Amino acid sequence: MMARDGGLEGTLEYSLDLFTPTTAARLASQFRVLLEAVAQDATVPVSRLPLMDAEERSWVLVDWNAAATVPFAEDTLPGLFESHARRAPDAVAVEHEGRTLTYGALDARANQLARHLLSLGLRPEGRVGLCLERGLDLVVGMLGVLKAGGCYVPLDPSYPQQRLTFMFQDAGLSAVVTERSLLPSLLEQSWPTVCLDAQPDALERHATTAPDGVPVLPGQLAYVLYTSGSTGTPKGAGVEHRSIVHPGAGHELRAS
Repeated sequence: MMARDGGLEGTLEYSLDLFTPTTAARLASQFRVLLEAVAQDATVPVSRLPLMDAEERSWVLVDWNAAATVPFAEDTLPGLFESHARRAPDAVAVEHEGRTLTYGALDARANQLARHLLSLGLRPEGRVGLCLERGLDLVVGMLGVLKAGGCYVPLDPSYPQQRLTFMFQDAGLSAVVTERSLLPSLLEQSWPTVCLDAQPDALERHATTAPDGVPVLPGQLAYVLYTSGSTGTPKGAGVEHRSIVHPGAGHELRAS
């Protein structure tokens, strides 16, 4: 800061690694507002001195906090995904341990799984268990179930067999999507099993386009999650598509 022509003139030096020019200009403006407030009344405590002028205060308090009511979107998860896949089919959608799937490839694989589930008789909101390790196939499974109009139920492979059996029965599963290494934990179950890494021919014979005539509506259930059951019997809580697209209250399910 230097005294010049009856006033103060200063410069602000800053690191480009830490601040953008816009941020630095805002800091300089706030410092000017602070100095002007001190010059007007030097008795005001520092904690009460302003940093924003009227324009910036309106921007922060009014423009950023507009509370207009936003209606529930009439979109669904697969609908939003398909829109983006059409715009950027070659962009990477999923990456896991060095393996990747583009939006186009993920969409195609999920469509094949959706068609296969429908061929097994999956109905709208039919529960499909997902017993998969973390990886690309888990995302394919989730999206494939949703594209078929179904509702997925995550089944953690690390759960005790007794808990998995309870969830199988309580959710009323129509099918289970899994992988070869986890088949032994599912042998006692009687539901149709789709093994993503052991039945490639069963999936690849289906078209890679989205199934026609499948009702996927905002009010349909997208997934069901079970509580820990630490204080009693686990209970399933279901969430609709519109509650995910536009966060809101989930749909509680009855659990036996």
